[in-house]
Formats: sequence, structure tokens, C-alpha cells
Amino acid sequence: MINAKCYSDNRAIEVNFDATSWFEQASAEAIKELSECQWGGDYPADDVVLFMASDKRIQKMLDYCEASGEGFECQISAIDAFDWIRTNRPTMLSNLCLYR
Repeated sequence: MINAKCYSDNRAIEVNFDATSWFEQASAEAIKELSECQWGGDYPADDVVLFMASDKRIQKMLDYCEASGEGFECQISAIDAFDWIRTNRPTMLSNLCLYR
């Protein structure tokens, strides 16, 4: 499980979710870009949320953001992401951004 959280900018809605399905289908480049933004708070993390919109809780947050004019943020657990990558795509580890 790769723990992740998304929330509206005003924190009216916050959703904890499992981002594993995004990682399973993501390209190596997309995962690298996500690592480069420290696993959240930028466009690569937004892509994770948009991919996960089939989760009704996430779609509810996105609908709220659209209706209210709020933005949203997403943060993925770096520890969980590295654990998953180490197990499932170990050759990628050397290409990831560990520190900023």
C-alpha cells in the first residue's frame, strides 16, 4: 500500500487513499517526476489524484474544488513509494530524486 492524501486548498475536504494503482500503471518518467517534486504539491502529484478520480471520495473532492474555485494538493508517502519501487521496480531507484 502506498499511502497518499489529497485535500482542497481550504482543507474543507481531505481524502486518504492508496495510490498503488497509479504506480502500477505509471511510466518510469512519471514516477521520476513525482520524486522530483518531493512526492507532492505539484503537477505530477495532481496527475495521481486525477487518475484516482474513480474513487468516489476523490471525485467528490474534485467536484467541490471545481464548484468552489478551490485548488487541491496531494502528498504521497515517500517511504511507501520507495518501498514499493524497491520491490516492484528496483532498477528505477538510482534514477529517483532522494533529496532536494
